[in-house]
Amino acid sequence: MIYRSSQGEVYKAIRARLARKGIAVGETAGYPRVEVHSFTENAPTDKDGRVRVVSCVVESMSVTSYGHSVSMNEENLARLLAGDWHTLGNTFNVLGVVPDQLTELTENLDTKEILYRQLQRINITIWQN
Repeated sequence: MIYRSSQGEVYKAIRARLARKGIAVGETAGYPRVEVHSFTENAPTDKDGRVRVVSCVVESMSVTSYGHSVSMNEENLARLLAGDWHTLGNTFNVLGVVPDQLTELTENLDTKEILYRQLQRINITIWQN
């Protein structure tokens, strides 16, 4: 078996799951938007080197309200936890998705608006075919 990094395939799959009307996913500087970043691919957890965990942050950003950023994060989790993941790039299968640490931040923008941010770390267990 050849070890392959899964980060690119995981990123594409997450972006596709989070795409929805009215919420940009990693494609604009405007708000509201969702960004997927800070990937960490851990060492294999099995003898064959096929199972590993990929962690990343799914960040929900809104200038509308704190509640809007929370609602965006809840919708993101619902989409990511849905059990219908498919093979990622014909190389990886998703075995499970587990939400991890949630960090809430507010930031004052130059426009005098308040940016409400929800940074949700998720762990995705994958199996390399």
